[in-house]
Amino acid sequence: MDEDQHMDEDKSEEIATKDSGGLKTDVSRRGLLRGATIAAGGAVMFSAAFATQQAQAGNMTQQAAAYQPGPKDGKRCDGCSLFQAPSSCKLVAGTIDPAGWCRFWVKKS
Repeated sequence: MDEDQHMDEDKSEEIATKDSGGLKTDVSRRGLLRGATIAAGGAVMFSAAFATQQAQAGNMTQQAAAYQPGPKDGKRCDGCSLFQAPSSCKLVAGTIDPAGWCRFWVKKS
């Protein structure tokens, strides 16, 4: 295949479009597919990172959260927005006493 035939094939793959300014631009099928592949790969990487972050929620040890089974300064787990009745937490692993407290306590709104 000579160079002229190769150039003719590349031109046959181009799609003429108009941008918002009314100017004609050429978009090749190869370029369009390459862009779509890159975008899909980025979406997969983002969703994998997000899923990993979600899987880690609720896995903090009670020791790392400074969890205690009793209240502190009137603050109790059952008054925290992270508490999930009857005895769990969105952030801290293990059984959580509703009367307990940890350093991540956030008042329910």
